[in-house]
Amino acid sequence: MNGEDLNTSEIEPGQGQKKKRGSLACIGIGCGSLIVIGMLSQVIIPIILSNMTPKQKRALKTMQDAREKAKEAEAERSAKALEDLKAKTISVVALHKEYPDNEVAADDKYKRKTVVLIGKVDSINKDMFDNLLVLLETGDRFNETHAEFNNNQKQKVAGLRKGQKIWFMARVDGLYMGSVMLKKCKFVQ
Repeated sequence: MNGEDLNTSEIEPGQGQKKKRGSLACIGIGCGSLIVIGMLSQVIIPIILSNMTPKQKRALKTMQDAREKAKEAEAERSAKALEDLKAKTISVVALHKEYPDNEVAADDKYKRKTVVLIGKVDSINKDMFDNLLVLLETGDRFNETHAEFNNNQKQKVAGLRKGQKIWFMARVDGLYMGSVMLKKCKFVQ
């Protein structure tokens, strides 16, 4: 494009300003519309409610009560599920003690099964593959329980401290060189 192709006489002075004003007007109209709709909803909803028949009001109240009962029932189910988990929880120390007594029986009972455990953190590490590894106290100085946590648990693992009690779910992977190995660990709370 050379200088001869550009015809400046076709551009009217102030044309860019008109486009800006037009855009601002559209934004203003949109915001104004939202304000009007909000104000109308403050007026219209009470009018609709005041014009309801007693039967419609009872039906609305019944629906609201049903929602509230459903919320309460869900809260009760959650609390019951939590209590059930607590009842099924075993300590890391108890799990560790079962293996030296009879590894075959312990494997039959736990290996490749998901269990809920509670234990005390001895150290927080990463293994050679960068997996999150929490070593848990067992009462045996040389054979801690190894809990490998998924990477989506990294923030919680990073917040752990030595001596802290943790409650978690894990798949038991069996005994390896005197230590119980736990995989796919995730915190219960």
